Amino acid sequence: CTHPKWLTVDDVVKQQKTLWMIEVCAAALFKAASSGHTQCVEVLLHQTSVSGKNKALYAAAEYGHAECVRLLIPHSDAKVDDSAALTQAAFKGHTECVKLLIPVSDPKANKSLALNTAAMNGHLDIVELLIPVSDPKADDSGALFSAVANGHINTAKALIPHSDPKAKNSSMLQEATVRQNE
Repeated sequence: CTHPKWLTVDDVVKQQKTLWMIEVCAAALFKAASSGHTQCVEVLLHQTSVSGKNKALYAAAEYGHAECVRLLIPHSDAKVDDSAALTQAAFKGHTECVKLLIPVSDPKANKSLALNTAAMNGHLDIVELLIPVSDPKADDSGALFSAVANGHINTAKALIPHSDPKAKNSSMLQEATVRQNE
């Protein structure tokens, strides 16, 4: 009969220091990514967990630091939290980050929320990138409705051929007519 290995106090202290160090490095990586400090990201990248790297990817995308996004992609899961990094980059209008994230994310996640948020904010270049890989008819053509409701007529025009303008009982068409006549 074998006995399980008993941990010494020193073993427990070493484990706690290691866990604490990983948490500290994750926080530092998040701050470096959100600030665009690529050299710091490179140094901290291998010192933290995947969860910490995913959070850093989100932060880099949110603040538009494309080089940090590029560094983090191979070490992160861009599909975590319904491709939140892509959605945030689309929402904020960070075109380069969106270009980097599209191939490794799920643009159709959460009813094509990335497309919807880009349309809502009138980021036409991003909408044009997302149309082929998203579902413009998702959420009753929510992206089209968001573009129209926020007065982004050119964005709405780009979405119309790919959407169902009658999906929300033609309220989008009425809204577009009112906005265009203002």
